[in-house]
Amino acid sequence: MRISDDSLKIQLFYFAGCPNAAPVRALVAKCLERLAIDTAIVEVVSDQPSPTLHINDKDVMGEPTTSACACRLDLPTEADVMRALIHAGRGPTR
Repeated sequence: MRISDDSLKIQLFYFAGCPNAAPVRALVAKCLERLAIDTAIVEVVSDQPSPTLHINDKDVMGEPTTSACACRLDLPTEADVMRALIHAGRGPTR
């Protein structure tokens, strides 16, 4: 059973042509599937460190050290994404 969760906000920021955006998108989708959560991944093409994953407006990997349009080397792992999703589910909106 999948649970729709409108209180969960997932945003994937990346620059056009970012080679790491697709793997991070797939990882988030996999984690959502594992947790049986049905919510959208909003994709935003922008000139900032890429890819950047926000869950409920928090950067999963912490704020990047630069705001420049560049590849991030600190890509989230499955454990990082699962932890962020579980933590977001315990927030005050639930």
